[in-house]
Amino acid sequence: MELLVDKLDIDRDLRLLLGDDTCCADAESDHEEQTAVAQTAPATEDRAGVAPGVLDRCIVSACLSAFDDHGSPEALASADLVAALRTMPGVTEEHWPLADLTQPRLAALLRPYKVSTRDLTLPDGRRRKSYQRAALQAALPDDCGC
Repeated sequence: MELLVDKLDIDRDLRLLLGDDTCCADAESDHEEQTAVAQTAPATEDRAGVAPGVLDRCIVSACLSAFDDHGSPEALASADLVAALRTMPGVTEEHWPLADLTQPRLAALLRPYKVSTRDLTLPDGRRRKSYQRAALQAALPDDCGC
């Protein structure tokens, strides 16, 4: 029975991840989706195992905070960005715990924002797949409340 519940949770998370969700999506459709998910989630924890009331932020906002924590560089290696995000509390995009973030998951979460890595040589001489601060700033809508 527990295996079936886990499979349903994974299917729901995958559908949410592959959807058109953004941090500033239409409030009515977001509310309907959140209500549907909340009705199927356990009362004491959300579907990702994160306690209710935990800070929820869009992934672009979380990435920009990580850039700020690193001194606002022009680019940050994907591995370094994920490491920084994993130290932050809360969840992103309504259900992904930041502590469980991986490089492929970060790429998937940023894809709807049209943000992807570029092969860049960083100031320390490393050539890495990196995210650019300017791309993240451009992806964050002006009216976003994140």
